[in-house]
Amino acid sequence: MTINRIGPVSCAKIAGVIYAALGLLAGAVLTVVALLEMTVLGTRTGFPNSVSPLGGGLIAIAAILVFPIFYGLVGFLIALIGAWIYNVAASKVGGIEIEVRQRANDQEVSIP
Repeated sequence: MTINRIGPVSCAKIAGVIYAALGLLAGAVLTVVALLEMTVLGTRTGFPNSVSPLGGGLIAIAAILVFPIFYGLVGFLIALIGAWIYNVAASKVGGIEIEVRQRANDQEVSIP
């Protein structure tokens, strides 16, 4: 079995969702870091460059909202371009050969 063509938009949609989830994770990590910085360094004196409580809260909210959107859009566009490039390359040199096995009543059956 050979993959001769990948649907660019369907590939991009899946990648967009995956990257949005990764953006949510990255945003959550940045939120924790911003809130820790706000509480630990913001309470000490002698740190004039530390983030104010308002600034830390804004960074936390922005990270949770902006990162998933940004990561999702970038992932969508990169996958769209990548699938298009794959389709052009596959039309010139052939696609990727894969072997697929399907289980029928708990018995593996090879599909040519």
